[in-house]
Amino acid sequence: MAVDRKVERVIRRRAEEPLDWATGEALAFATLLAEGTPVRLTGQDVVRGAFSHRHFALTDTVTGRRHVSLNHLGVEQARFDVVNSPLSEYAVLGFEYGYSLERPDALVIWEAQFGDFANGAQIMIDQFIVSAEDKWRQPSGLVILLRTGWRGRGRSIPPPGRSASSRWRRATTSASPIPRPGQLLPPAAPADAAPRPQAAGGAESEDAAAPARRRVDAGRLRAGHRLPAGDRHRRRGRAHPAVQRQAGL
Repeated sequence: MAVDRKVERVIRRRAEEPLDWATGEALAFATLLAEGTPVRLTGQDVVRGAFSHRHFALTDTVTGRRHVSLNHLGVEQARFDVVNSPLSEYAVLGFEYGYSLERPDALVIWEAQFGDFANGAQIMIDQFIVSAEDKWRQPSGLVILLRTGWRGRGRSIPPPGRSASSRWRRATTSASPIPRPGQLLPPAAPADAAPRPQAAGGAESEDAAAPARRRVDAGRLRAGHRLPAGDRHRRRGRAHPAVQRQAGL
């Protein structure tokens, strides 16, 4: 089989290096298929992989024949479907949700396109995926795969047009309690964690920004500005009178 030279390098590197994410994913799918569980994966670029890391299907550059290796594991294996879908998130996710209802025996995965675009599919998520079991007793095993890190290309603030597909947002939309919240949300502070240091009068100790704040105060005084009462007391090294009264000083 004659494959593209770039794909050939990927295959050769995969054989020489330790297991990476793509190989581990392929092995997991192969295990399910060998056990008789069908796997269906759809998304914008799931065959090749958004980062050219999968290559579930190889195309012969001479004959054009397409070969999906995970469909050639053995005679008794289940079917593996991998399909590049259109960018209509609403339509594609709706179809995959319906497919998961008809095939509860299969692992059905919809992978959001690069950047974790899921805002176009939000209606399906809100009305069906996170609430159908609670409203209609209709369970679904559909998996939504966010490949770039649950916040739109891994950024803390997604750029306009990208959905903040964070684990926290998905967890809060659930219609029923999360059985294992520790798997989704960060753990709470340990019980033996040391409390934050307190200054006299119960006020919090000055933080790392205190020197810069003092420089700003000095500049305001030189410019003839009158500092607020709280700032004046802070400059004298004692708490505001209201804080002292509350603390009984």
